[in-house]
Amino acid sequence: AKSRTRSAPPDWCRWRLSNGERAGRWAREPGTPASSRGGRGVLNGRWRFWAAAAAGVLLLEAALRISHPPISKPLEPHYEQFLLENAGDFFRSEIGSNGQWLVQTPSAYQTISGQRIAALLPSDARRVVFFGEDSADNLAMLTRDLAAPPAGQRLEVISMAVGGSSLELARRRLDELSRLKPDAVIVQFGHNLFLRHRFFHPRLYRLRGRARRSRLLDVLLGPEPRRRFPEYFSGPKERLAAYSQFLEEMGARLRVPVLALTSTSNMMAPPLSDALDAGDPEYVRTLVLHDAGRGDEALRRLEALVTMRPTALWQFTLGDWHLQRGNPAQARLHLLAARNRDRGRRLAHTSVNKLLRAAAARQGWILLDAERLVEAAAPNGIAGFESFIDDQHLNETALDALARKTLELLGEKIMPGLGAKPGVPEKHSFRYALENTSIGTDASALPTVTQLALAERPSLTVMREALDAADPQLSAGLRLAFAEAAWRRGDRPTALRLNEEASRLKTPWEREAALQRGRFLLRLRRCQAARAAFASAAAGSAGVKELSFLQALDDERVCPPTSAVARP
Repeated sequence: AKSRTRSAPPDWCRWRLSNGERAGRWAREPGTPASSRGGRGVLNGRWRFWAAAAAGVLLLEAALRISHPPISKPLEPHYEQFLLENAGDFFRSEIGSNGQWLVQTPSAYQTISGQRIAALLPSDARRVVFFGEDSADNLAMLTRDLAAPPAGQRLEVISMAVGGSSLELARRRLDELSRLKPDAVIVQFGHNLFLRHRFFHPRLYRLRGRARRSRLLDVLLGPEPRRRFPEYFSGPKERLAAYSQFLEEMGARLRVPVLALTSTSNMMAPPLSDALDAGDPEYVRTLVLHDAGRGDEALRRLEALVTMRPTALWQFTLGDWHLQRGNPAQARLHLLAARNRDRGRRLAHTSVNKLLRAAAARQGWILLDAERLVEAAAPNGIAGFESFIDDQHLNETALDALARKTLELLGEKIMPGLGAKPGVPEKHSFRYALENTSIGTDASALPTVTQLALAERPSLTVMREALDAADPQLSAGLRLAFAEAAWRRGDRPTALRLNEEASRLKTPWEREAALQRGRFLLRLRRCQAARAAFASAAAGSAGVKELSFLQALDDERVCPPTSAVARP
């Protein structure tokens, strides 16, 4: 009986004894080979197990390569740098011979970079920290340059604002903001409410590099961040609720004076639209009628379309037409609706500033209503390219006025006698905007450059310098934008010449140039030439927009018979 007693297995393979049947292999007769009681037999079993697992992984990898396309793609280098730098704290600590210093980590998409501040604030200085997104970063840079503290005192302006920041990133930085022990915090956040980033540990990025070569790892790790910046949420209600919660959390953590700035948005910046909205046959008919001089009929039809389907592009077009007709109140309603319905989510939603104003009143913050400040300086109270260089960033004049107002409020609250240096800001917004415009082959960027050229009214020399410095594809896009701006100013020969130059460059803009040429000719009542231009745009194209223009000419009977056409 003792010889049949089961011997206990080693600890390292106890996991194999999951049931009595496996445990029974230890009850062997004396003299049974050691391989039957464990020993080499166990090792052989483990080898067979891992061999089968490896074969299964290889089979699964082969199956996924057949059935699944690659999910992960290489990130844009600049965006990957942004994700890696912002995965941790904004400042890293360095200890040198003269004490402890805090050094800024992020540099991608930053207006201010390379900040190096003392961990301990000197007794004669006051520390002000700007917090939020790139609008706050731009304001911090100008506020630092304009600040004129009283004699014997020093104002330390620090920017913890991140270009391209998201709500989740701002929430993670609240503790670090409190550790800086500022005398005041200036917050501006709202444009990037619908923006999101997926931050990972640096080691995981290296693993993702391997995942691009393995379908199995790709599927297990899930979708990674977009290759390019940015990426947006779609549901406004959830993001607005998260923003309200963030404001309450910030008020609970910060025990210092807070200066809250509302977000400013360019209401004359055209919204992003898809091909279905821009090429809708009924919408194109209204454009053709408007170009043919039947503006009242076009306005009535577009109002009927907006009632049925209020898309952002249609609302913006309707607001623009009302503004041209001298109805600013009606135009403002449609432009606000276009801003809130913009699929690009680039502009601050109306509810964002409402939430901020309510939170400032509830928590006793100082409110600087930048939105109303900009609107007060705009014609008809509709903020446009007289104050902006793009859809959300202020130009030098508007930013200078906002920085001086910020210093005025800081002087009242934390540093009596604080003022601003005199001077007039240098005008270079048009050159800056062109340098930072990514037109590529995206037609939605053209109206923005057109409106900017109308507001800034650059000289022909500046425009030619921009065209000569650009590559052919960008140069063609800029020529189309400048042509539309010249037409609206009444310079028709320049508009037609720039359009012809864009057509001769033979770039992907060639079809868009033909459409623009057709609309110019239609406004001149040269109907047959306009028809030929629209036919050229539609030739070899499956695009709805190009075909809709050609069809609208026949359906609406905007062109007289060929024999009655008179060339002006």
